[in-house]
Amino acid sequence: MNLRARSFTAAAIIALLLVLIGAFGASTSAQEDVYSERTVEIGRKLACPVCQGQTVADSHSRVALEMMLAIDAQVKAGRTDEEIYDYFRARYGDEVLVEPPHEGINLALWWLPVGAVVLGLGVVALYFRDSVALGRGLRRQREEPADPELEQLARRVLNDADPETT
Repeated sequence: MNLRARSFTAAAIIALLLVLIGAFGASTSAQEDVYSERTVEIGRKLACPVCQGQTVADSHSRVALEMMLAIDAQVKAGRTDEEIYDYFRARYGDEVLVEPPHEGINLALWWLPVGAVVLGLGVVALYFRDSVALGRGLRRQREEPADPELEQLARRVLNDADPETT
C-alpha cells in the first residue's frame, strides 16, 4: 500500500470515529434537549415497569418513552408533581415510584432496619454487661478463702496420685 492510500485510510477511520462519537454524544443528551428539566426529574423518580432497576428517564423501552411523553404533556398542562405521581400510581401501583411512600406497610419497611439496629445494639450491650458481671464473679470466687477440709483432701489425693511421691 502506498503512502497516499495509507493517509486516506487513516483519515477515513478518524472521520468515522468522530461521527460515531458525535452520534453517541448526541443520543445521551438528546433526552435532556427534548424534555424540560422538570420532566426528566419526574422521570427519574418513576421506575420503568418493564425494565429491571431503571428509571423511566434512563430507560429506552417503548413503555418508558411513552411514559416520558405523558409526563411531558402533564408538565406542559400545568399539573403538579404530586398529581403526576398520583396519575402513574393509579395506573401502575406504588411499585412505579422509585422511593415508596412512607405510609402503611411501606412505613414498617422504612423503620425495620432502624429497629434491627437498635435491637442488635441492645443484644451487644446485654452481652457485654453479662461478660463483665461474669468476670467480676470469677474474681470474687478466686479471692474467697477455700474450705480448709477440701484443700486437705485435695492435697492428699494429689499426693497419692503423684507418681514422683510413690
